[in-house]
Amino acid sequence: MKLLKTKDVDKLNLKQVKKIYKENVNSSIAKILGAFSFNDSFPIKAEGCYIYFKNNKKVLDVTGGIGVLNHGHNDSRILAARINFQKKKRIDFHKLFFSKYTAALSYNVSQLFPSKLSKVFLCNSGAEANEGAIKLAYKYFNGKKEKILSSSSGFHGKLVATGSISGNYAEEFTFPKINFNIKFKFNDIKSLNKIEKKLKKNNNIFCLIIECYSEFRFIDEQFLKKIFELKKKYNFIIIFDEVYTGWGKVGYMFSFNKFPKYVPDIVTFSKSFGGGKSSISGFIANKDIFSKVYELDKNAFLHTTTYNGFGEECITAIEAINIFHNSNFPSLSKKIEKNVQNNFTNIKNKNPKLNISLKGDGAYFAIYIENPFFNAEKIINKIPIKFIKDKKNYISKIYTASIINELFKKYKIYSILGDSSLAKGKSIVDDRTPILFKPSLIIKEKEINYFFNSLEKVLCSNQNILILKFLKNLIKNL
Repeated sequence: MKLLKTKDVDKLNLKQVKKIYKENVNSSIAKILGAFSFNDSFPIKAEGCYIYFKNNKKVLDVTGGIGVLNHGHNDSRILAARINFQKKKRIDFHKLFFSKYTAALSYNVSQLFPSKLSKVFLCNSGAEANEGAIKLAYKYFNGKKEKILSSSSGFHGKLVATGSISGNYAEEFTFPKINFNIKFKFNDIKSLNKIEKKLKKNNNIFCLIIECYSEFRFIDEQFLKKIFELKKKYNFIIIFDEVYTGWGKVGYMFSFNKFPKYVPDIVTFSKSFGGGKSSISGFIANKDIFSKVYELDKNAFLHTTTYNGFGEECITAIEAINIFHNSNFPSLSKKIEKNVQNNFTNIKNKNPKLNISLKGDGAYFAIYIENPFFNAEKIINKIPIKFIKDKKNYISKIYTASIINELFKKYKIYSILGDSSLAKGKSIVDDRTPILFKPSLIIKEKEINYFFNSLEKVLCSNQNILILKFLKNLIKNL
Protein backbone atom coordinates (compact mmCIF):
# COMPACT_ATOMS: atom_id res chain seq x y z
CA MET A 1 0.00 0.00 0.00
CA LYS A 2 1.35 3.39 -1.02
CA LEU A 3 -0.25 6.56 0.33
CA LEU A 4 0.29 10.04 -1.08
CA LYS A 5 1.77 12.49 1.40
CA THR A 6 0.79 16.16 1.58
CA LYS A 7 4.08 17.13 -0.08
CA ASP A 8 3.21 14.81 -2.99
CA VAL A 9 -0.07 16.54 -3.85
CA ASP A 10 1.38 19.64 -5.53
CA LYS A 11 3.66 17.39 -7.60
CA LEU A 12 0.74 15.58 -9.27
CA ASN A 13 0.46 16.44 -12.96
CA LEU A 14 -2.74 16.70 -14.99
CA LYS A 15 -2.36 13.26 -16.52
CA GLN A 16 -2.02 11.66 -13.08
CA VAL A 17 -5.02 13.52 -11.69
CA LYS A 18 -7.21 12.53 -14.65
CA LYS A 19 -6.15 8.91 -14.13
CA ILE A 20 -7.11 9.07 -10.44
CA TYR A 21 -10.45 10.66 -11.33
CA LYS A 22 -11.18 7.83 -13.74
CA GLU A 23 -10.16 5.10 -11.31
CA ASN A 24 -11.10 6.49 -7.89
CA VAL A 25 -13.57 9.36 -8.36
CA ASN A 26 -15.88 9.10 -11.38
CA SER A 27 -14.87 8.30 -14.95
CA SER A 28 -17.88 10.11 -16.43
CA ILE A 29 -17.05 13.28 -14.51
CA ALA A 30 -13.47 12.98 -15.76
CA LYS A 31 -14.74 12.76 -19.35
CA ILE A 32 -17.11 15.73 -19.02
CA LEU A 33 -14.62 18.01 -17.28
CA GLY A 34 -11.89 17.09 -19.73
CA ALA A 35 -13.92 18.51 -22.64
CA PHE A 36 -13.50 22.09 -21.42
CA SER A 37 -10.43 24.24 -22.01
CA PHE A 38 -10.42 25.41 -18.41
CA ASN A 39 -9.30 21.90 -17.46
CA ASP A 40 -6.20 21.95 -19.66
CA SER A 41 -4.24 23.06 -16.59
CA PHE A 42 -4.67 23.47 -12.84
CA PRO A 43 -5.77 26.64 -11.09
CA ILE A 44 -2.90 27.83 -8.88
CA LYS A 45 -4.77 30.25 -6.64
CA ALA A 46 -7.90 32.38 -6.47
CA GLU A 47 -8.66 35.83 -5.08
CA GLY A 48 -11.68 38.10 -5.37
CA CYS A 49 -13.38 37.42 -8.70
CA TYR A 50 -10.30 35.88 -10.31
CA ILE A 51 -8.75 32.44 -10.69
CA TYR A 52 -5.04 32.28 -11.51
CA PHE A 53 -3.37 29.62 -13.64
CA LYS A 54 0.29 29.05 -14.47
CA ASN A 55 2.19 31.72 -16.43
CA ASN A 56 0.17 34.35 -14.50
CA LYS A 57 -2.97 33.64 -16.53
CA LYS A 58 -5.76 35.57 -14.80
CA VAL A 59 -9.34 34.41 -15.41
CA LEU A 60 -12.52 36.28 -14.47
CA ASP A 61 -14.89 33.98 -12.56
CA VAL A 62 -18.58 34.86 -13.11
CA THR A 63 -19.97 31.68 -11.56
CA GLY A 64 -20.00 32.90 -7.96
CA GLY A 65 -19.03 29.39 -6.93
CA ILE A 66 -22.62 28.30 -7.70
CA GLY A 67 -23.89 30.40 -4.81
CA VAL A 68 -21.00 29.85 -2.39
CA LEU A 69 -18.81 32.84 -3.26
CA ASN A 70 -20.89 35.97 -2.65
CA HIS A 71 -17.78 37.29 -0.84
CA GLY A 72 -15.48 36.23 -3.69
CA HIS A 73 -12.52 33.87 -3.45
CA ASN A 74 -10.41 33.96 -0.29
CA ASP A 75 -11.67 37.15 1.30
CA SER A 76 -8.80 38.55 3.42
CA ARG A 77 -10.93 39.12 6.54
CA ILE A 78 -12.31 35.57 6.41
CA LEU A 79 -8.82 34.10 5.94
CA ALA A 80 -7.51 36.16 8.86
CA ALA A 81 -10.31 34.96 11.14
CA ARG A 82 -9.55 31.32 10.32
CA ILE A 83 -5.77 31.71 10.66
CA ASN A 84 -6.15 33.47 14.02
CA PHE A 85 -8.41 30.65 15.24
CA GLN A 86 -5.84 28.05 14.20
CA LYS A 87 -2.84 29.88 15.67
CA LYS A 88 -4.51 30.06 19.06
CA LYS A 89 -5.34 26.34 18.85
CA ARG A 90 -8.95 26.98 19.80
CA ILE A 91 -11.09 23.94 20.50
CA ASP A 92 -13.11 22.90 17.47
CA PHE A 93 -15.23 20.09 18.74
CA HIS A 94 -16.73 18.78 21.92
CA LYS A 95 -20.45 18.52 22.36
CA LEU A 96 -20.46 18.69 26.17
CA PHE A 97 -18.68 22.05 26.50
CA PHE A 98 -20.46 25.34 25.98
CA SER A 99 -19.17 26.91 22.77
CA LYS A 100 -18.66 30.65 22.41
CA TYR A 101 -18.63 30.17 18.65
CA THR A 102 -21.94 28.33 18.39
CA ALA A 103 -23.49 30.90 20.74
CA ALA A 104 -22.14 33.95 18.91
CA LEU A 105 -23.06 32.68 15.46
CA SER A 106 -26.57 31.66 16.53
CA TYR A 107 -27.06 35.10 18.08
CA ASN A 108 -25.86 36.89 14.93
CA VAL A 109 -28.13 34.82 12.69
CA SER A 110 -31.12 35.56 14.92
CA GLN A 111 -30.50 39.31 14.56
CA LEU A 112 -31.13 39.09 10.81
CA PHE A 113 -34.65 37.65 11.10
CA PRO A 114 -38.03 38.69 12.52
CA SER A 115 -38.17 38.25 16.30
CA LYS A 116 -40.39 35.14 16.18
CA LEU A 117 -37.56 33.32 14.40
CA SER A 118 -34.89 32.88 17.03
CA LYS A 119 -33.86 29.21 17.39
CA VAL A 120 -30.86 28.25 15.26
CA PHE A 121 -29.57 24.82 14.31
CA LEU A 122 -26.20 24.53 12.53
CA CYS A 123 -25.17 21.74 10.15
CA ASN A 124 -23.16 21.30 6.96
CA SER A 125 -25.12 21.44 3.70
CA GLY A 126 -28.30 22.93 2.28
CA ALA A 127 -29.86 19.50 1.87
CA GLU A 128 -29.08 18.69 5.50
CA ALA A 129 -30.62 21.99 6.63
CA ASN A 130 -33.78 21.20 4.67
CA GLU A 131 -33.94 17.68 6.09
CA GLY A 132 -33.63 19.12 9.59
CA ALA A 133 -36.40 21.62 8.91
CA ILE A 134 -38.68 18.87 7.58
CA LYS A 135 -38.01 16.69 10.63
CA LEU A 136 -38.85 19.58 12.95
CA ALA A 137 -42.11 20.25 11.11
CA TYR A 138 -43.09 16.58 11.15
CA LYS A 139 -42.28 16.08 14.84
CA TYR A 140 -44.28 19.18 15.76
CA PHE A 141 -47.46 17.28 14.84
CA ASN A 142 -46.21 14.04 16.46
CA GLY A 143 -46.74 12.01 13.28
CA LYS A 144 -50.45 12.85 13.01
CA LYS A 145 -49.88 14.54 9.64
CA GLU A 146 -47.87 12.89 6.89
CA LYS A 147 -47.77 14.98 3.70
CA ILE A 148 -45.62 17.83 2.39
CA LEU A 149 -46.66 20.48 -0.12
CA SER A 150 -43.86 21.50 -2.48
CA SER A 151 -43.42 23.23 -5.81
CA SER A 152 -42.96 21.16 -8.96
CA SER A 153 -40.09 23.48 -9.86
CA GLY A 154 -38.41 23.52 -6.45
CA PHE A 155 -35.01 22.05 -5.64
CA HIS A 156 -34.17 21.24 -2.02
CA GLY A 157 -31.30 18.75 -2.20
CA LYS A 158 -30.30 15.27 -3.31
CA LEU A 159 -30.81 13.27 -0.13
CA VAL A 160 -33.64 10.73 0.05
CA ALA A 161 -36.19 13.05 1.65
CA THR A 162 -35.16 16.30 -0.04
CA GLY A 163 -34.69 14.52 -3.36
CA SER A 164 -38.23 13.16 -3.07
CA ILE A 165 -39.62 16.72 -3.12
CA SER A 166 -37.22 18.30 -5.65
CA GLY A 167 -38.89 19.00 -8.98
CA ASN A 168 -37.82 16.83 -11.88
CA TYR A 169 -35.05 15.31 -9.79
CA ALA A 170 -37.67 13.22 -7.98
CA GLU A 171 -39.17 12.06 -11.27
CA GLU A 172 -36.12 11.44 -13.42
CA PHE A 173 -33.77 9.71 -10.99
CA THR A 174 -34.41 6.17 -9.82
CA PHE A 175 -33.58 6.49 -6.14
CA PRO A 176 -35.81 5.42 -3.29
CA LYS A 177 -38.49 8.01 -2.65
CA ILE A 178 -40.48 8.92 0.41
CA ASN A 179 -44.06 9.04 -0.80
CA PHE A 180 -45.10 12.09 1.19
CA ASN A 181 -45.13 14.84 -1.42
CA ILE A 182 -48.06 16.72 -2.96
CA LYS A 183 -46.95 19.06 -5.72
CA PHE A 184 -48.28 22.45 -6.71
CA LYS A 185 -47.21 24.71 -9.57
CA PHE A 186 -45.10 27.72 -8.64
CA ASN A 187 -47.13 30.95 -8.80
CA ASP A 188 -50.24 29.06 -9.93
CA ILE A 189 -53.09 29.77 -7.51
CA LYS A 190 -55.36 27.33 -9.35
CA SER A 191 -53.08 24.45 -8.37
CA LEU A 192 -53.36 25.50 -4.71
CA ASN A 193 -57.15 25.66 -5.04
CA LYS A 194 -57.19 22.06 -6.26
CA ILE A 195 -55.12 20.98 -3.28
CA GLU A 196 -57.45 22.87 -0.93
CA LYS A 197 -60.40 20.77 -2.11
CA LYS A 198 -58.51 17.68 -0.94
CA LEU A 199 -57.54 19.32 2.34
CA LYS A 200 -61.20 19.92 3.16
CA LYS A 201 -61.70 16.16 3.07
CA ASN A 202 -58.39 15.11 4.63
CA ASN A 203 -56.15 17.66 6.33
CA ASN A 204 -52.96 15.62 6.28
CA ILE A 205 -50.35 18.34 5.55
CA PHE A 206 -47.60 18.96 8.11
CA CYS A 207 -45.57 21.50 6.09
CA LEU A 208 -45.17 23.45 2.88
CA ILE A 209 -41.66 24.10 1.59
CA ILE A 210 -40.91 26.65 -1.10
CA GLU A 211 -38.20 28.87 -2.54
CA CYS A 212 -39.45 32.46 -2.71
CA TYR A 213 -37.23 32.89 -5.73
CA SER A 214 -37.53 30.09 -8.27
CA GLU A 215 -37.15 29.71 -12.05
CA PHE A 216 -35.30 33.05 -12.10
CA ARG A 217 -38.25 34.99 -10.71
CA PHE A 218 -39.77 35.99 -7.39
CA ILE A 219 -42.84 34.39 -5.96
CA ASP A 220 -46.00 36.38 -6.73
CA GLU A 221 -47.35 38.18 -3.67
CA GLN A 222 -50.90 36.97 -4.30
CA PHE A 223 -49.63 33.41 -4.48
CA LEU A 224 -47.76 33.92 -1.22
CA LYS A 225 -50.90 35.37 0.35
CA LYS A 226 -52.83 32.26 -0.68
CA ILE A 227 -50.20 30.03 0.94
CA PHE A 228 -50.56 31.83 4.25
CA GLU A 229 -54.34 31.71 4.02
CA LEU A 230 -54.12 27.93 3.65
CA LYS A 231 -51.74 27.76 6.60
CA LYS A 232 -54.24 29.63 8.76
CA LYS A 233 -57.10 27.33 7.71
CA TYR A 234 -55.32 23.98 7.79
CA ASN A 235 -52.54 24.49 10.35
CA PHE A 236 -49.27 23.47 8.73
CA ILE A 237 -45.72 24.76 8.99
CA ILE A 238 -44.18 26.94 6.27
CA ILE A 239 -40.50 26.45 5.37
CA PHE A 240 -38.69 28.96 3.15
CA ASP A 241 -35.64 27.49 1.42
CA GLU A 242 -33.04 30.29 1.12
CA VAL A 243 -30.07 27.99 0.55
CA TYR A 244 -29.10 29.58 -2.78
CA THR A 245 -30.79 32.97 -2.77
CA GLY A 246 -29.85 33.99 0.75
CA TRP A 247 -27.14 36.46 1.75
CA GLY A 248 -28.00 39.17 -0.78
CA LYS A 249 -27.98 37.17 -4.01
CA VAL A 250 -31.22 38.52 -5.52
CA GLY A 251 -31.27 42.07 -4.15
CA TYR A 252 -32.56 41.32 -0.65
CA MET A 253 -30.92 39.88 2.43
CA PHE A 254 -33.10 36.84 1.82
CA SER A 255 -35.54 36.58 -1.07
CA PHE A 256 -38.58 36.45 1.23
CA ASN A 257 -37.61 39.89 2.62
CA LYS A 258 -39.25 41.36 -0.47
CA PHE A 259 -42.56 40.51 1.27
CA PRO A 260 -42.14 41.68 4.91
CA LYS A 261 -45.75 40.85 5.82
CA TYR A 262 -45.14 37.13 5.37
CA VAL A 263 -42.98 35.47 8.00
CA PRO A 264 -42.43 31.69 7.72
CA ASP A 265 -41.99 29.23 10.56
CA ILE A 266 -38.57 27.99 9.44
CA VAL A 267 -35.91 29.37 7.07
CA THR A 268 -33.02 27.27 5.75
CA PHE A 269 -29.70 28.71 4.53
CA SER A 270 -26.23 27.66 3.38
CA LYS A 271 -23.94 28.45 0.42
CA SER A 272 -22.37 31.90 1.12
CA PHE A 273 -23.14 31.53 4.82
CA GLY A 274 -19.64 30.02 5.05
CA GLY A 275 -17.93 32.88 3.24
CA GLY A 276 -16.55 30.60 0.56
CA LYS A 277 -14.27 28.79 3.03
CA SER A 278 -16.54 26.91 5.40
CA SER A 279 -18.89 23.98 4.86
CA ILE A 280 -21.72 25.19 7.05
CA SER A 281 -25.49 25.56 6.83
CA GLY A 282 -28.43 25.80 9.14
CA PHE A 283 -32.02 26.69 9.79
CA ILE A 284 -33.72 29.20 12.03
CA ALA A 285 -37.09 28.32 13.50
CA ASN A 286 -40.04 29.87 15.27
CA LYS A 287 -39.21 29.66 18.97
CA ASP A 288 -42.59 28.18 19.95
CA ILE A 289 -42.41 25.42 17.35
CA PHE A 290 -38.81 24.56 18.19
CA SER A 291 -39.51 24.62 21.91
CA LYS A 292 -42.40 22.17 21.62
CA VAL A 293 -40.23 19.67 19.71
CA TYR A 294 -36.65 19.87 20.98
CA GLU A 295 -36.74 21.79 24.25
CA LEU A 296 -37.92 18.80 26.19
CA ASP A 297 -35.12 17.03 28.04
CA LYS A 298 -35.83 13.70 26.35
CA ASN A 299 -35.67 15.31 22.88
CA ALA A 300 -32.81 17.77 23.35
CA PHE A 301 -30.36 15.57 21.40
CA LEU A 302 -32.93 13.95 19.13
CA HIS A 303 -31.67 15.82 16.06
CA THR A 304 -27.91 16.47 16.06
CA THR A 305 -25.00 16.12 13.67
CA THR A 306 -21.32 15.32 14.22
CA TYR A 307 -20.05 18.63 12.84
CA ASN A 308 -22.74 20.81 14.42
CA GLY A 309 -21.17 24.07 15.57
CA PHE A 310 -17.54 23.27 14.69
CA GLY A 311 -15.51 26.20 16.06
CA GLU A 312 -13.58 27.19 12.94
CA GLU A 313 -16.66 26.86 10.74
CA CYS A 314 -18.59 29.11 13.13
CA ILE A 315 -15.90 31.79 13.37
CA THR A 316 -15.77 31.84 9.57
CA ALA A 317 -19.54 32.31 9.28
CA ILE A 318 -19.46 35.03 11.97
CA GLU A 319 -16.95 37.01 9.90
CA ALA A 320 -18.87 36.30 6.69
CA ILE A 321 -22.08 37.72 8.18
CA ASN A 322 -20.28 40.84 9.42
CA ILE A 323 -18.81 41.45 5.97
CA PHE A 324 -22.24 40.89 4.46
CA HIS A 325 -23.72 43.45 6.86
CA ASN A 326 -20.91 46.05 6.62
CA SER A 327 -20.75 45.96 2.83
CA ASN A 328 -24.56 45.91 2.38
CA PHE A 329 -24.59 42.95 0.01
CA PRO A 330 -28.21 43.48 -1.08
CA SER A 331 -27.32 46.94 -2.43
CA LEU A 332 -24.30 45.50 -4.26
CA SER A 333 -26.63 42.94 -5.81
CA LYS A 334 -29.01 45.68 -6.99
CA LYS A 335 -26.12 47.53 -8.66
CA ILE A 336 -25.09 44.35 -10.46
CA GLU A 337 -28.68 43.87 -11.64
CA LYS A 338 -28.85 47.36 -13.14
CA ASN A 339 -25.52 46.93 -14.89
CA VAL A 340 -26.45 43.51 -16.29
CA GLN A 341 -29.74 44.82 -17.67
CA ASN A 342 -28.03 47.81 -19.30
CA ASN A 343 -25.39 45.60 -20.92
CA PHE A 344 -27.96 43.12 -22.17
CA THR A 345 -30.16 45.86 -23.64
CA ASN A 346 -27.11 47.29 -25.40
CA ILE A 347 -26.30 43.92 -27.00
CA LYS A 348 -29.91 43.49 -28.14
CA ASN A 349 -30.04 46.98 -29.66
CA LYS A 350 -26.72 46.57 -31.48
CA ASN A 351 -27.54 43.06 -32.75
CA PRO A 352 -31.28 42.85 -33.48
CA LYS A 353 -30.82 39.53 -35.30
CA LEU A 354 -29.53 37.83 -32.16
CA ASN A 355 -32.41 35.95 -30.58
CA ILE A 356 -31.39 36.12 -26.92
CA SER A 357 -33.31 36.66 -23.69
CA LEU A 358 -32.44 37.39 -20.09
CA LYS A 359 -34.09 36.16 -16.92
CA GLY A 360 -33.13 36.95 -13.34
CA ASP A 361 -32.58 39.49 -10.59
CA GLY A 362 -29.74 40.80 -8.47
CA ALA A 363 -26.65 38.73 -9.22
CA TYR A 364 -28.61 35.70 -10.40
CA PHE A 365 -29.16 35.55 -14.18
CA ALA A 366 -29.70 33.10 -17.02
CA ILE A 367 -28.96 34.11 -20.61
CA TYR A 368 -30.93 32.12 -23.18
CA ILE A 369 -29.64 31.99 -26.75
CA GLU A 370 -31.45 30.63 -29.77
CA ASN A 371 -29.78 27.44 -30.92
CA PRO A 372 -28.70 27.85 -34.59
CA PHE A 373 -28.43 24.06 -34.86
CA PHE A 374 -32.07 23.42 -34.06
CA ASN A 375 -32.65 21.36 -37.21
CA ALA A 376 -29.77 19.04 -36.26
CA GLU A 377 -31.35 18.65 -32.84
CA LYS A 378 -34.65 17.58 -34.39
CA ILE A 379 -32.83 14.90 -36.39
CA ILE A 380 -30.93 13.61 -33.34
CA ASN A 381 -34.20 13.32 -31.43
CA LYS A 382 -35.34 10.70 -33.95
CA ILE A 383 -32.16 8.63 -33.84
CA PRO A 384 -31.95 5.86 -31.18
CA ILE A 385 -28.58 6.97 -29.77
CA LYS A 386 -28.26 5.11 -26.47
CA PHE A 387 -25.30 7.01 -25.03
CA ILE A 388 -27.21 10.33 -25.16
CA LYS A 389 -29.68 10.24 -22.30
CA ASP A 390 -31.33 13.62 -22.91
CA LYS A 391 -31.50 13.80 -26.72
CA LYS A 392 -34.02 16.64 -26.65
CA ASN A 393 -31.52 19.13 -25.22
CA TYR A 394 -28.26 17.52 -26.27
CA ILE A 395 -27.39 19.93 -29.10
CA SER A 396 -28.53 22.87 -26.99
CA LYS A 397 -26.13 21.83 -24.23
CA ILE A 398 -23.28 21.28 -26.68
CA TYR A 399 -23.89 24.70 -28.24
CA THR A 400 -23.95 26.51 -24.89
CA ALA A 401 -20.89 24.56 -23.76
CA SER A 402 -19.05 25.70 -26.88
CA ILE A 403 -19.82 29.33 -25.99
CA ILE A 404 -18.51 29.07 -22.44
CA ASN A 405 -15.48 27.17 -23.72
CA GLU A 406 -14.69 30.02 -26.13
CA LEU A 407 -15.22 32.62 -23.40
CA PHE A 408 -12.56 30.88 -21.35
CA LYS A 409 -10.10 30.12 -24.13
CA LYS A 410 -10.18 33.47 -25.93
CA TYR A 411 -11.36 35.96 -23.30
CA LYS A 412 -10.22 34.38 -20.01
CA ILE A 413 -13.71 34.18 -18.53
CA TYR A 414 -14.89 31.23 -16.48
CA SER A 415 -18.66 30.72 -16.80
CA ILE A 416 -21.01 27.75 -16.56
CA LEU A 417 -24.06 26.46 -18.37
CA GLY A 418 -27.38 25.88 -16.65
CA ASP A 419 -29.04 22.54 -16.23
CA SER A 420 -32.76 22.98 -15.84
CA SER A 421 -33.44 19.25 -15.80
CA LEU A 422 -33.25 19.00 -12.00
CA ALA A 423 -36.00 21.48 -11.28
CA LYS A 424 -37.80 22.89 -14.27
CA GLY A 425 -41.33 24.21 -14.51
CA LYS A 426 -43.32 25.21 -17.57
CA SER A 427 -42.75 28.88 -16.89
CA ILE A 428 -39.02 28.64 -17.64
CA VAL A 429 -38.11 31.02 -20.49
CA ASP A 430 -37.62 28.10 -22.90
CA ASP A 431 -36.00 24.69 -22.98
CA ARG A 432 -32.66 25.96 -24.31
CA THR A 433 -29.65 25.49 -22.06
CA PRO A 434 -28.72 28.93 -20.68
CA ILE A 435 -25.40 30.53 -19.83
CA LEU A 436 -25.47 31.42 -16.16
CA PHE A 437 -24.21 34.76 -14.88
CA LYS A 438 -24.19 34.49 -11.08
CA PRO A 439 -21.07 36.38 -10.02
CA SER A 440 -19.71 37.16 -6.58
CA LEU A 441 -21.28 40.31 -5.19
CA ILE A 442 -17.91 42.05 -5.11
CA ILE A 443 -17.67 42.06 -8.92
CA LYS A 444 -16.94 45.50 -10.39
CA GLU A 445 -18.80 47.33 -13.15
CA LYS A 446 -15.84 47.11 -15.54
CA GLU A 447 -15.74 43.33 -15.05
CA ILE A 448 -19.45 42.97 -15.82
CA ASN A 449 -18.94 45.13 -18.93
CA TYR A 450 -16.02 42.93 -19.98
CA PHE A 451 -18.10 39.77 -19.68
CA PHE A 452 -20.93 41.10 -21.85
CA ASN A 453 -18.58 42.64 -24.42
CA SER A 454 -16.82 39.30 -24.71
CA LEU A 455 -20.09 37.37 -24.91
CA GLU A 456 -21.26 39.66 -27.73
CA LYS A 457 -18.08 38.96 -29.69
CA VAL A 458 -18.50 35.20 -29.26
CA LEU A 459 -22.15 35.30 -30.35
CA CYS A 460 -21.26 37.35 -33.42
CA SER A 461 -18.46 35.00 -34.47
CA ASN A 462 -18.82 31.98 -36.78
CA GLN A 463 -20.99 29.59 -34.77
CA ASN A 464 -20.14 26.57 -36.94
CA ILE A 465 -16.44 26.92 -36.20
CA LEU A 466 -17.25 27.54 -32.55
CA ILE A 467 -19.14 24.29 -32.06
CA LEU A 468 -16.73 22.26 -34.20
CA LYS A 469 -13.80 23.34 -32.02
CA PHE A 470 -15.64 22.24 -28.92
CA LEU A 471 -16.75 18.92 -30.44
CA LYS A 472 -13.16 18.20 -31.41
CA ASN A 473 -12.11 18.63 -27.77
CA LEU A 474 -15.10 16.60 -26.57
CA ILE A 475 -14.33 13.66 -28.89
CA LYS A 476 -10.67 13.73 -27.82
CA ASN A 477 -11.77 13.11 -24.22
CA LEU A 478 -14.27 10.31 -24.93
